[in-house]
Amino acid sequence: MPLNINFNHLYYFWCVARHGSVTAAARELRVAQPSISVQIKQLEKTLGSPLFHRIGRRLSLTDTGTTVQRYADEIFRLGNDLVSAASGNHDPFAVPIVIGISDAMPKIVIRTLLSPALAAHPGLAYVCREWRLDNMMTELSMRRMDLVLSDSPPPAAASRDTITYNVGATGTVICAAPALARKLRPGFPQSLNGAPMLLPADNTVLRNTLNTWFEANKIRPKVVIEAEDRSLLHHFAASGTGAVAVAEITADEVAAQFQLDRVGPLRGVKEFYYAIAVAREPQHPAVETICGEARRRFQASVA
Repeated sequence: MPLNINFNHLYYFWCVARHGSVTAAARELRVAQPSISVQIKQLEKTLGSPLFHRIGRRLSLTDTGTTVQRYADEIFRLGNDLVSAASGNHDPFAVPIVIGISDAMPKIVIRTLLSPALAAHPGLAYVCREWRLDNMMTELSMRRMDLVLSDSPPPAAASRDTITYNVGATGTVICAAPALARKLRPGFPQSLNGAPMLLPADNTVLRNTLNTWFEANKIRPKVVIEAEDRSLLHHFAASGTGAVAVAEITADEVAAQFQLDRVGPLRGVKEFYYAIAVAREPQHPAVETICGEARRRFQASVA
């Protein structure tokens, strides 16, 4: 049987949690302190768990209190949005759009995905946060993010309140500093056998795809460096440390920026990109722009 939450109790708790004291919350609410304390005790009784620790004259949230505050933040934010929408005053650009970014995605790809929205919606502010996909999906389900950009789809157990857009795919090309590129072009791709390589970390989607491709083609490169940060691999490639796999859609820019030359494409090795958004109707205009333009741009780059 679902709990019946008294939202007045929740609101009093929320005010105390934000201020860190009953006294400050009482001033904001213009009620007596004992009244607030009674409301919070009733909420704790309903939830079956204490929400605060008392440290001197201040209050500190328990683990349960921290969780409840997160939900309360979203509940009362949505309440404000509801009032604005019902009155016809809702402005989707009034607050920044929060975007989570998979740490394995190339930064140039991120810029490519976001650039159309930056141009189409100049009045909107963007907050970009780089994190692991599982953590970002939690933030998305809690409505603390509006969009997640990832090189892998969300897990099957992802919230039903989210929607996944396959925003595109791109081929993969091997690039290297000019001297190394000249050595690797003859006999490519078999020339990669024993060649120094700079590879994404083992826990990334592209690395798994590359490992499968190497095994299928009986190629064993010499792994010199592996890292989650793709731009770091580009910097090492520029010094001639090894060859690097680059997304086709970004290859020209990466090659120009780091003075690299193309060695050749890896046939059958593709990167896929996903935009995972909070399910809304209508969808946030910036999310629609990002997803729609991404499909158009990436279509031409698929081998």
